[in-house]
Amino acid sequence: MAQRCAVTPGTVEDNLRLPLQWRQHRHHANWQRTTIVTWLETLGRSSDFLAWDAEQLSGGEQQVLNLLRALQLQPVLLLLDECTASLDPSTCRAMETLLQHWLSEAARACVFTSHDPDQIERFCNRVLALP
Repeated sequence: MAQRCAVTPGTVEDNLRLPLQWRQHRHHANWQRTTIVTWLETLGRSSDFLAWDAEQLSGGEQQVLNLLRALQLQPVLLLLDECTASLDPSTCRAMETLLQHWLSEAARACVFTSHDPDQIERFCNRVLALP
């Protein structure tokens, strides 16, 4: 079975707002449209992306949605498993740029898996190669 990102019925914005309603996030995470729009611009997308039907997104667009959904919660540690696998090279680089900027804003860490040695060289500062 193909790996798919989790989306719920509704728009991209609906999907981004959903975890902010959960009890564990209600008191420390708020909807930050300006931040989301800035991140979208970094990824080469306009704010119109927020109105798109989440269930109609391509695999790469779902990856963008899911990354934004995770980043908005401001975790200290982010686990990303092949988060750029379905992206075109331009969006892949843009996502790396967004992640590097996000990581530099606070004391955060990211565990990032990739099969792309060039990406590992560009993005990672520590590497663990598994046989």
